[in-house]
Amino acid sequence: MSKSLALIRIAQVAIALLGSLRLVGALPQVPVDQSRPEPRNVLLIVLDDVGSDKLRMFDELWAPPYALTPRLDALAEDGIRFRNFYANPICSASRACIQTGRYTYRTGMGSNAEVWRLPDSEVLVSELLNEGFEPGRSYRCGAFGKWHLGQTEVGHAVDNGYERFYGSTRNTADHFLWTKTEHDAGTQPVQIPMSAWSASVVRADAVRWINSQLRPFFAYVSFNPPHQKWQVPPKALLSAATIAELEGFAEGQEATPAQRQLFYRAMLEAVDTEVGNLLDGIERRKRENTMVFVVCDNGTERPVVTAPHDSRHGKPTVYQLGVRVPMIVSGPLVPDEAPPGGFECRALVSAVDLWRTIAEITGADETQAFQNLGFSASYPELDSVSFLPLLQDPAGMGARSLAFSQVFGPPGALLPSQCLRVNLRAITDGEYKYIRSVSKDPRADPCAPPAYAHEFYHVSVDPEETNDLLQGHALGLAQLTILRYLQQQMDVLSEF
Repeated sequence: MSKSLALIRIAQVAIALLGSLRLVGALPQVPVDQSRPEPRNVLLIVLDDVGSDKLRMFDELWAPPYALTPRLDALAEDGIRFRNFYANPICSASRACIQTGRYTYRTGMGSNAEVWRLPDSEVLVSELLNEGFEPGRSYRCGAFGKWHLGQTEVGHAVDNGYERFYGSTRNTADHFLWTKTEHDAGTQPVQIPMSAWSASVVRADAVRWINSQLRPFFAYVSFNPPHQKWQVPPKALLSAATIAELEGFAEGQEATPAQRQLFYRAMLEAVDTEVGNLLDGIERRKRENTMVFVVCDNGTERPVVTAPHDSRHGKPTVYQLGVRVPMIVSGPLVPDEAPPGGFECRALVSAVDLWRTIAEITGADETQAFQNLGFSASYPELDSVSFLPLLQDPAGMGARSLAFSQVFGPPGALLPSQCLRVNLRAITDGEYKYIRSVSKDPRADPCAPPAYAHEFYHVSVDPEETNDLLQGHALGLAQLTILRYLQQQMDVLSEF
């Protein structure tokens, strides 16, 4: 269903009616029918706390030093950099959007998964790829690394459609000393104390699983570093220049405030090396037939944001530094002969859009998936919009006209909306951005009527959001019309 408001340059917002439920069981692994075109594999790599300010290829201000990321740079040079990819300002909220294709207020995952579990009633992308095909043609789905969608539920990923989950259900408090969950469908999860750098373990587990697949696969690989705590990573993963900068510091050593920037850069460089090791470790034929997505879950955490960026605008805010994050896409569907530096796409894309894009790439039938999962004619709404046309034509306009970001707390789908202690929302058309926020005194009545603060920015010319147009400015008719439109659409998307 689509709703249209003919105001200025924005014409249409598409909201599809679809929904969620459970996967009954994984189909046995059967070789692909060679008489049909070979289905595309999908590898989705999630980076943690890496904002656009931390990758030179995305930073609009000159704010060095940057981490050395030759493997991400190479992916971008052969693929597409998406400059207007929007997530949420907190990791669990973004991860829930990626997995479900639905905004946070629909799933209840408004902040991190310390006290809220993504409901089993949601249909994850893994379940779409299990149930959206005729018998014998479903995808194999594996998840590796940080999950953080139900941290007390060690079986959460496999219970929701993944054949294998090897990783951590929560943030690793120490990237060298952590607890790994190993869980395969049909077995009980096992928890194993680890004393190895988490990103290396995750990469190795993902490579082994991918290379063992005889069917098309979807691999969700989520590295926990460079999320804090900020530590010296394994030096074998670093360049000689970075090793020299770390002289005198031991692997695993935790950063003091003065060392945060250096250790963060080193961790990001080491993760970049493991991204390369992951890609290099995949068998050649599989790799050549795999679409690779690298996305970031939210912006850089404020203690490691550097000037001239405003550190107050990083994670967990809904300012650009908190929610407009890097995405790189590479693979066989991207046009050949990319220009120097790779293609660049400036169309709006949201984290929720990965769900339907993966569906279209793989050929999964979402209607069939919902029916197989027990739904009748009525489905809950999906917010996902496929951006496959942008992979084939990066200069295109794209189907999304608005991007919406939100964080709220406490999380939970059944909480009365006015009882939220924190509710930060932002909506943008790519040119302008409207922010509506409330933060209540924890000592006050939690269900007292909220008092909202409002901000309005011309982000295409003011990406650092230094000039709030609602403060000391007289809006012209065009700007006022856009503001009212964005406010109305925020009410449509998130009524509380």
